[in-house]
Amino acid sequence: MSAGALRVRGKYLSGPGLSPGFLAGCLLALALLLGGAAHAGDPFDDARYAIGIKDNATALRLIDSGQFDVNMQNAEGYTLLSFAAGDGNLAMVQALLDRGADPGVRNSLGMTAQDRAVGTMVAARLKQAMEARQAGVAAPAAPAGNGDFDVIRHAIGTRNNAQAIAELDKGIAIDMQNGEGYTLLHFAAGEGNLEMVEELLKRGANPNLRTVSNLTPADRAVGTMVKARIKAAGGTSGTGVKASDPVVPARPQPKDDTGKPIATPANQSPHAKMCASRHYSSSALCSDSTCKMREYRKWQTCLKTGSYY
Repeated sequence: MSAGALRVRGKYLSGPGLSPGFLAGCLLALALLLGGAAHAGDPFDDARYAIGIKDNATALRLIDSGQFDVNMQNAEGYTLLSFAAGDGNLAMVQALLDRGADPGVRNSLGMTAQDRAVGTMVAARLKQAMEARQAGVAAPAAPAGNGDFDVIRHAIGTRNNAQAIAELDKGIAIDMQNGEGYTLLHFAAGEGNLEMVEELLKRGANPNLRTVSNLTPADRAVGTMVKARIKAAGGTSGTGVKASDPVVPARPQPKDDTGKPIATPANQSPHAKMCASRHYSSSALCSDSTCKMREYRKWQTCLKTGSYY
């Protein structure tokens, strides 16, 4: 089937009028008619739908049309920034912040856009915006580069080092930490990925940054050569959380896709913290509720068995 052909009742039609752009427009119109999230003719809902399918150009045209305020909320209190965060749409999160979107707006469940954030980069960007808001200063500009923390992390775990390096070359804050404080060096060390440990250290990664559970990359290191390389770079052990340590401030209680709070263990032992850290960092990579529920079950199993698998 050619790029300009359309199948109708088992036959293929083609012609100069059936360009790829025309077909794409037909498919978008069909999605709307079949009950997509948008309601054709409502600019806010159309923008929300466009954000969900990452048609950012269409969303921005609607947002910039001036037909509604950038901080407009729907009946449940959700703003477009909240939807963009929940969809893991980093480009739209940044575009909305640049247009004055308020990261502190809460929905009817008391959740901000940061509470709904999917993806390490999205969560980090909203955290920066919230800190700037609380300090009464303008939100910082987007950092240079468009490397994706979660893409690099996944590539490190699957030993696709060429992809990880290519993503690093796009530009990223080398010591970026996810919600639990893990850096890319933590993940490379924990995977025993010597090549990526070397690459990250060469790019200036700090071998002594700690997670919220007080773990350094050295604590996570797997493999004799990985441990030796981190030690040679000045890496030391953080020893993890001890009973005598001050209690680390609790992370906001997680919520499922409906906004219902998910019960968290009261036990603040290192074991429970390890399970929670694995859960939060893994579920951040999920793009649908099925994946999130699977990671939730792994978390609960980890609390009982000590193994997050």
